[in-house]
Parts: sequence; C-alpha cells; structure tokens
Amino acid sequence: MIGNRGFSQKRKSGRELSGNEYEIKFEFHHKNLELRDYLTEIENALYGNEQYIIDPVQTVSTMNTHFFMDIENNTEYSVFNYDGQLMLKIKKHQLLEYGRMPVYANVETFQYEKNRIRHILEQPHVRYVGTMTKNRIKDFLMNNHDGRIYSLAVTICEANDRFQYQFEIEYNGYSSQRESILEDEDLLIGKLVQVGEDIYSSANAFMKPSRERKYEFVTKSGCPANPQVEKTAILNALS
Repeated sequence: MIGNRGFSQKRKSGRELSGNEYEIKFEFHHKNLELRDYLTEIENALYGNEQYIIDPVQTVSTMNTHFFMDIENNTEYSVFNYDGQLMLKIKKHQLLEYGRMPVYANVETFQYEKNRIRHILEQPHVRYVGTMTKNRIKDFLMNNHDGRIYSLAVTICEANDRFQYQFEIEYNGYSSQRESILEDEDLLIGKLVQVGEDIYSSANAFMKPSRERKYEFVTKSGCPANPQVEKTAILNALS
C-alpha cells in the first residue's frame, strides 16, 4: 500500500534503543539499473501486502565519504557532508545471524563540530583507508501492525572504478500509534528480520542477503597509494 508522501516522518514519535543501528543488507544480482528502478522492484515485491504502507519520499543524495579506522579500539570513522552539514560517523559493528538474514546491530554516534572531528582523525592510531562516492535513494515503510518505521535505501557506491549495488532495510523509529514502547533488542531485531523475510520472499530472484559493509567495500577496492599524505590533505580541507 502506498501512503501520502512524508506521512511516516510526520507520525514518527520516537526511536527504541537510540544510539544503536539495526539493518539488513542485500546485494542485487543485476548491475544495470538506475537507483529508482531498483527501489521500484523492491516496493513491487510488497504489492498487495496490507501489513505495510510505503512512504514514497524518494529522497536522492550523493555523498563523497572518507573512511578511517582506529586500530587501537577497532572503531570505524567516516566523514562526509550531508545536506551541507559536515558529519563524522563513529561506528562499532556487530554482525548477528538470524537464519538466512544477517543483521548488523551497530553502536553509532555522530560528531558535528569541525575542530573536534579534526582532533579525532589526526590521531596517529587513526588510519585513512579510502574514499567512496555513494548514490542513494530512500523511501520509508511503516508496519501497520506495530507502528514501527523502516528506511528502504538503494545505494550504488563507487571506489577506484569498482561498484557496489545494495539494498538496505534499517529500523528508523515508531509512530504515535504505538500503544507501548519496549526497549527490547531481541524483539526489535525479530521485527526487522520479519520485514526482511517478507520482502525477500518475493524479491529473491533479483537480490540476495549481503554481509559486505561500505567500509569493507572500500578496503577491497584498493589501498590509498600514500595514505598519510591523503589523510593530511583531507584534514587540511577541514580547516
């Protein structure tokens, strides 16, 4: 079912387990479509399923993202501009297996202050690993049964002439129709997995579950020729 554009975010009233990120990734078999065409295929897989309402916001963005790794505490950093705002994403990953659905349950925080970002990244144990360009289109999906909201994002990423084509389902929050809020991670993940299964059961002909993070895609695409020089150039651009 298709709802009015923007309805899910207007109804959104909160988010369980704030500070954590929960998502399922898929890889497309064919690599020759545009962003919007992939998303249409995904949403067509839910056609006739009255449990879900699609919010067709069709938000399109392009971002250049620089990736770093803190080798002392195994923390991933990515720095980029989003809607004109400089952001540093700080992430620790945890991969959980739920049947055929691999689920990333990540601890995620953000830093927006330019001098603080520079201070974090200039530490000697923080290594620059590469840069990618991410093209993304995103809609939202609301589960009518429990009011939970999910983002549906198609991304086409490029790094050193290599490409990654992915679809991601990520928990986004809950609507005001929820009767109670439970800070229950197992329940939240179970509901996310059910959404993944409902989509995949009708879309398995053109995609499969994926475990490849954006960071891993970048590192597989080749190491920087001179990482320290490139890191310095990126930091200088933040000044």
